Amino acid sequence: GPIAAGPHPASPGIPRGATGARQAALEGQQLRVQRRFAEAAASFQRAVEADPMDADAWADLADSSAAAAGKDLTVGREAILRALAIDPLHRKALWLRASLELQEGRYADAAATWRELQPLVQAGTSDARVIAANIAEADALAGPRAVLAGRGG
Repeated sequence: GPIAAGPHPASPGIPRGATGARQAALEGQQLRVQRRFAEAAASFQRAVEADPMDADAWADLADSSAAAAGKDLTVGREAILRALAIDPLHRKALWLRASLELQEGRYADAAATWRELQPLVQAGTSDARVIAANIAEADALAGPRAVLAGRGG
């Protein structure tokens, strides 16, 4: 027989998931401003459960989870990758991935990720200056061979 869709099949016209996700994300942002990072992470977790295609919520989940864990970005790895799977040019998620790669000592990868992020940020801004400095730092940490290898691609 036909597969039962449950008593209330989700209608594509009703943004119930997206609305719930937005409310949870707003809650998470307010909690993050208050530096209540664990609670913020829980809110962003609800947001991605309500709308799994919300790249912003995944990036915010990664960020808040890391902040709650004393800036340990490894706890946010899965959320960072989910955000980038949805939006490969997501600025915050790229920034977090580069920071994670740096934290893990993957300097050549970090430099490459910062370079992906560079054209997405307005030139001359403080973000652009931070990214340029991060590229220089990651290149220096990676050592000369990694830089040369990176130029070949």
